[in-house]
Amino acid sequence: MASANKVLSIAAGEVGYSRWDDPQAGTKYGRAFAEKVGNSYYGNSGVPYCCMFVWWVLDRAGMTVPGMPTASCTALRNACANAGMIVPKMSAQPGDIVIFDWPGSKDGANDHVGFVELNRSTYIQTIEGNTSSGASGSQGNGGVVARRTRDWSVVQDVIRPAYGSDKPLPDALKKYTDLDAEAWYIDPLDKAVRAGIVHGNADKLRPNDTATRAEVAAMLANALKL
Repeated sequence: MASANKVLSIAAGEVGYSRWDDPQAGTKYGRAFAEKVGNSYYGNSGVPYCCMFVWWVLDRAGMTVPGMPTASCTALRNACANAGMIVPKMSAQPGDIVIFDWPGSKDGANDHVGFVELNRSTYIQTIEGNTSSGASGSQGNGGVVARRTRDWSVVQDVIRPAYGSDKPLPDALKKYTDLDAEAWYIDPLDKAVRAGIVHGNADKLRPNDTATRAEVAAMLANALKL
């Protein structure tokens, strides 16, 4: 399961994208969405893409959220509300999805969506697709991916996805992260054999089996000199 940090890292990497500079029809997010749902309409120019941007980021992070894939802020909000994922908006934290309600909007709700990057107490910092880079221009259909600050007054709802943990690897294991799943143990096993903690016989007898509780106890006894 994806972490909030992974989602925000992907979203941050898109800051600066502009549909006005895209050489192809529509947007990169709309084209991907169109392919995903099998409807070419979403790949056309002029289709609002804020919700498709949120889907695109979550999809690339390997994260699933109720209501997705959808290009509708209302459908996303309702699905997540039904799943009990709406949290008090002032408790917003990095990685949360935020639904905006612009003042004076005709529908009164579900106008725009983005990611919470930081909760600054008196306002939030966000990453949004299909906004403008500043206060001038359309806030919900400006065509660019931008980092923004938003007042609480325009926040309708905050959705909290069920992210996984961002716990870091212990330093002793970090050097093994580039090895494949069948090779990470080679160096530590060799060291353990040379130190007399294990004998290495399992290499020949049953190299793919897991250790029994008795074997683990023996290893610990040897390692700790019990």
